[in-house]
Amino acid sequence: MCKKDIYQEVTNQIISDLEKGLPIWEKPWKKGFMGFPTNAFSKSFYSGVNTLILWLRQSNTGFETSQWITFLQVKKLGGSIKKGERATQIVFYKKLVINDKESEEEKTIPLLKTHAVFNLSQTEGLKHLIKKPSSKEKPLFQDVEKAEQLIKQSKADISFAPIDRACYQPTEDKILMPKKEQFKTQEGFYSTMFHELTHWTAHKLRLDRPIKNKQGSKAYAFEELIAELSASFICCHLGFEYSTQHSAYIKDWLEVLKEDKKAIFRASSQAQKATEFILGNVQGEVS
Repeated sequence: MCKKDIYQEVTNQIISDLEKGLPIWEKPWKKGFMGFPTNAFSKSFYSGVNTLILWLRQSNTGFETSQWITFLQVKKLGGSIKKGERATQIVFYKKLVINDKESEEEKTIPLLKTHAVFNLSQTEGLKHLIKKPSSKEKPLFQDVEKAEQLIKQSKADISFAPIDRACYQPTEDKILMPKKEQFKTQEGFYSTMFHELTHWTAHKLRLDRPIKNKQGSKAYAFEELIAELSASFICCHLGFEYSTQHSAYIKDWLEVLKEDKKAIFRASSQAQKATEFILGNVQGEVS
């Protein structure tokens, strides 16, 4: 374990955000939509809990871009870090081989490590790499066709009816959704759909997550957190704002996170797997 308790540090940041009533996964694209945190050098997406860490940092500092870069990458591109700028610590797991004291057999365990990155706004000489939204760009919510393709490609059993709730029924392996015309916005419809599709990925024939939990239990709240994160990731990939009704779960999420400092890491990891399953491709995590 590194000197700083990164589990507790990240969890405390998320808890602070939830206590204010607005989860970080709803914040980053409210002003100056830039999408997912990406590495400016490799062009790869950051993933899992690193997405939350970088969204939180950008939200708190007001950085104009969601592009990030390491110190060595800045040097390779001929730039420099502005004087006095502070790095943001992201995380990755490194495999550590140890000898078991009893069996004397070698074992491989995951070791959490931190890695420093800087926002492109914190650099000098690399301004030309910063992507800025064009004034000629279309409104944020234009990727309806892409969203429809994802839903269709999932081949999930989805029923639309004039009902007042949306849910996934694990026993029947079926999603129930209100009709589209019942939603106030397109964002609201697709956010709800991808939330339920994330629950759908929990089936034993897919990602095999425990989902038959009693409403109000910590396990139920944890699955809702996974669905919340995954749906927000997918919406951001598609290029539109995530819209959700999260208030009913904030109290339960806070209980889970305050009890277990590693919960947000596990939830982010499971959400990333669900996101990749629905998107149909794997976005590698940048180190």
